[in-house]
Amino acid sequence: RLYRTPAGLRVLAMHDVFAPSDAAVTDAFQTLGADKVYARMCRNQNCFRARLSAKPWRVGIGEHLRPRPGVWPVSPDRLP
Repeated sequence: RLYRTPAGLRVLAMHDVFAPSDAAVTDAFQTLGADKVYARMCRNQNCFRARLSAKPWRVGIGEHLRPRPGVWPVSPDRLP
């Protein structure tokens, strides 16, 4: 399944179960031109991260719900 998001596309592979460390995932990420930070985050956290709902400020809920600045990407010396 392919979905358009405000920042690009989201792909859901529904035909099998995958682990972020699978070679097939690495190949698919490279073929699709996936964001390198996202791909690294998936491998490091051993999970696939994706929002299921819109970000509140993109659907007019308000400025007060904006997230605080994050700490990603984590410096390499702090990674497992």
